[in-house]
Amino acid sequence: MTPYSSRISRFSLSLSLAACLWLCAPSGALGVEPDGSYRILCAGDGFVWGMGGRRFPDWLGEVLRKKYPGLKFSVATAWTGNNSVGLVRSLPSLLKEVRPDVLIVLSGGSNHWDTIGAPRDARKSFLGWSAVPENSAGAVLSWSDASKDASAGDYKNSLLSGCDPERQAEGYNNLPSRRAKPWYEFDDSTQDKNCGANADAAALSDLYLAQADIFMRMRGPARAETSARCAAGITPSSADAQYYRSFAFQALLDCSWALKSAGKAASLSPDYEWLPDYSQAWRLQSLGSYDRAADLYRKALAASPERPEISAELCSALCGGGDYSAAVKTCAAGLKKFPGDDSLLLASIRAFSLKGDYSRAFELLLSADSRPQDLREDCYRAFYGTLAEAGESDDAADYAARHVKALKGDRLPQLFLARLYAAAKNFPLERDSLKDARRAAPDLPEILLMDGDSAQRACDYPAAEELYARAMSAAPGFWGGPFALGDLAGRRGDYQKAKQLLEKALALAPSERRIYRQLGRVLWRIGDLPGALENYRKALLLDPQSEDTFKEMSDMALDGGRRAEELAALASEVPGLSANPEYQAFLRERKGDSAATALDGELQSSLEKDILSVCSMARDSEVPLVLGSYPDKSMPGTAAAAKACGARYVDFNSLFRRQFKRRADYIAYDNDHPNSAGYRFMAEQYAVIVGSLLQLEDVMDEDFQ
Repeated sequence: MTPYSSRISRFSLSLSLAACLWLCAPSGALGVEPDGSYRILCAGDGFVWGMGGRRFPDWLGEVLRKKYPGLKFSVATAWTGNNSVGLVRSLPSLLKEVRPDVLIVLSGGSNHWDTIGAPRDARKSFLGWSAVPENSAGAVLSWSDASKDASAGDYKNSLLSGCDPERQAEGYNNLPSRRAKPWYEFDDSTQDKNCGANADAAALSDLYLAQADIFMRMRGPARAETSARCAAGITPSSADAQYYRSFAFQALLDCSWALKSAGKAASLSPDYEWLPDYSQAWRLQSLGSYDRAADLYRKALAASPERPEISAELCSALCGGGDYSAAVKTCAAGLKKFPGDDSLLLASIRAFSLKGDYSRAFELLLSADSRPQDLREDCYRAFYGTLAEAGESDDAADYAARHVKALKGDRLPQLFLARLYAAAKNFPLERDSLKDARRAAPDLPEILLMDGDSAQRACDYPAAEELYARAMSAAPGFWGGPFALGDLAGRRGDYQKAKQLLEKALALAPSERRIYRQLGRVLWRIGDLPGALENYRKALLLDPQSEDTFKEMSDMALDGGRRAEELAALASEVPGLSANPEYQAFLRERKGDSAATALDGELQSSLEKDILSVCSMARDSEVPLVLGSYPDKSMPGTAAAAKACGARYVDFNSLFRRQFKRRADYIAYDNDHPNSAGYRFMAEQYAVIVGSLLQLEDVMDEDFQ
């Protein structure tokens, strides 16, 4: 059997591409810099920006004003991206702009992006930070109005989440034109145990390999690995089975097992002598060592020049290292030799776009419109995402308009561009991208959903509900309408209505992991823990690498009295879960730091280095630094950095366990971020430290003597 490789390579390439594009942060509107007050800068991810309840920086200004009457406080909130890479890049300009008296940092909870494409040695070329003006360097910055108190309802309503909608920008998954995939349910552990037990099982080996190929095409690497493992169990001498396992583990970000399987494949067949170098190169590339990765890709390509996926990954590594001329040359040569290869088409669009040859990249993009939908999504992201990262919003809009014309009125390019801006929280550009599309097709379901999202972000729930309902009426067979309405109903506390709507969405899109996760949240709120956990399990089967999904599930299960051993054993039911960084952290916290796996150790070491850089910046700016963990997540890397540089550290993981009897008392509807009560508790702890660092008690004594 000849294994299918091109789409597997494209799948792994699109993972790193999606990661780097997700990190592009837009500029935010900056208010007039306040004077005559103590300035506090709170910088970090969504826990700082305020996903969930009323954010802690807003509470902090209020708590400080009440604690120290007569003194003035201005609190600046900066969203610096999803991980510590964005924080390190954004902080120097933020410190110059805000000139804070105290710096509070909370970041690193989503640092898995570091290991799948956010480079440490080539951040600027890969992340495209030129997309934002110098005054914010990638951060979305806002000032809190400390003169206004929150209403009592904001504090007491522990179920109310923030106004940001749950729907995330995931390309065509949001569009009615994308056909839903069916739900494939089978017992992975049973299949693994019995796949070679039958006397005639040897005849099934090729069938399992074919199944692995299908699952990889469907972007289901966990199930592909299970099928390939069965083939290997039936026919231990099958090099093809180890080949598929290597690519499946690579897509699951489990570099260790990918290398082991690659080595086995090479030992079983000379046809795969190139695979160990390729697998090792991919690992180095994912960690940001682009030059070393490129050398190994060249070695693999010399050994097997007929493998287009090697040329595609070499092109990607050269892009990551900033050598766009070499990348374009490599991709062009590969496309000439393999004109129909998906992975080379994607890599070429990315390379030409990064080099600034938008015309050639656009020509290639138009050729992708005749390819499968998954490839179209990746190519749209490569082209329009690169333009968005580079700050070329006018060019992006012009190309989107030309693209619509080429597609004879299909508005997908404009909608996709709008989604990219929405994901980066650049809502003005999102609205601009929708203008032409809205004029031409005002009742297009996706436009109605986006407008509903805008209304929900403004906390105008009635308007959001009306727009979502119009979208559902316009496209009754599209899951987006009932999902948006279900999410909104849940946020408003109507869980029975939310359950009905989400179940309707699930019937329309049984392979959409976000619906299972959202339904799990609702079932937890109405007291159906078994049903909630089963929906989370299905969400993990569809995406075993989702950190948030496992984190929510584990917290919910432990809060409901389930044993940690049950969660640890979940990896046997969910192929690929063992490589989930949050699962790794879960094992570490319950077995001790000595049991930390290599992956989790890498993540914490990476975080520690970034936080030490933050310490150095704060020291150079002569600003006291306050670091901390998350309410439900310890951060050994941050704690180690705080100890090394002498910064203050708040262990919120321990404090929340002591303060609240139940997790539901401090967690918002999204089952991840704190509600208003939780954020207020964080603000109260920070206020004590701020008062100590600024010696505000002494200031108060002086003022009132």
